[in-house]
Amino acid sequence: MAPRQRQRSTLEDRLASPVTHWAYRLAGSVLCAFGVLIAVGLINVLWDAFTDTAVKPLDPVLPLVLAPIGAFCLEIGSRLVLGRRNRHGSLMSPRSWRVLGVVFAVVTVWLAWSVTLAGRFADLDVGLMGALLTSFCFGFASYLDRRSRPPAP
Repeated sequence: MAPRQRQRSTLEDRLASPVTHWAYRLAGSVLCAFGVLIAVGLINVLWDAFTDTAVKPLDPVLPLVLAPIGAFCLEIGSRLVLGRRNRHGSLMSPRSWRVLGVVFAVVTVWLAWSVTLAGRFADLDVGLMGALLTSFCFGFASYLDRRSRPPAP
C-alpha cells in the first residue's frame, strides 16, 4: 500500500484562515494608526512653520519624507484591514513599490550627505542599508511588472 501523501495547502488557503485574517486586520489597524499619527504630526509641523510659531526652522526634507511614509502606512493599512486584494498579487502595485524606493533613495542620499558633512564615516553603513532597501523596492516592482505582462507569442 502506497503511503498517503499529505495535501499541501496553497498560500491563499493559509491566508484565508481566521487567525491570519485577524492578524492582518490587527497589523493593518496599527499601520493605519501610524499613518494618521504621521499625518497629524506633519500638519502640526507645517502649521507651526507657516504661522511662525515654530521653535526652530523646519528642515525642508522632513515633509518630503514624512508625507509618502504616511501615505504608505495608510494605503497598506487600509488594504490589510479591508482585505482588499491586488491584481498583482502584492500589497502594493509596482508604481507604489517604485515610490517607496524613491523615498528610501531620498532618505539614503540625505543621510549619507549629512554623515559625510559631519565627518562620521563609520555611520555610512546606514546608507548601505538604505541602498539595499531601494534596490529591493525597484527590483520587486520590475518583478511584478514582468509577472503581470501576458506571455510573448
